[in-house]
Amino acid sequence: LVCSPLLGEHKHGGRKPTVAELAGHVLEFAKDSHGSRYLQDVMNKASRPERDALINEIKNDCLSVVQDLFGNYVMQNFLDNGTEEQREFIANKMRGVIVDLSMHPHGCRVVQKVLELIGPTSTRYDLLHELILKRGNLDITARDPHATHVLQKAVVVLQRDVYPFLERRPGRGDRFKKVPRGAAQNKVA
Repeated sequence: LVCSPLLGEHKHGGRKPTVAELAGHVLEFAKDSHGSRYLQDVMNKASRPERDALINEIKNDCLSVVQDLFGNYVMQNFLDNGTEEQREFIANKMRGVIVDLSMHPHGCRVVQKVLELIGPTSTRYDLLHELILKRGNLDITARDPHATHVLQKAVVVLQRDVYPFLERRPGRGDRFKKVPRGAAQNKVA
């Protein structure tokens, strides 16, 4: 594969491009093993405007990055470091393809991250509806080794959304108190 001179200098010469120099090269760096790690490191140290520049350059290509061996790690990092609006934009790009992404070995990781990080918005509920309630999708995803991890994350997210309401229901008392994992519940003497 032919790479740009900038990526070549980074891979073979150890050059560390600035965020300004990365402009126009973010997608290429994201899909390269060395470039991916470098972008994640840059993103973790970047200022808010620099982060915005990196994310904005790649967000329209996010579906190809999500499914890439190295790019999925960049996208997860970008979601961790992005704004709520940027996360929402990326989540919206997943509409209509959430099942395919969930069944993809790299895409499933990013779908889990999206479900975890975007708030309880209509976008998240639409994605969950498409994944779980849309006719036939649950049967397909429940049998897929990658999508099952996404379904597990969906259950955790839904529990997190619903639990506060269950906790406040009148007459429930201590029924929903958390019990430490592994604690015996009904000990018989």
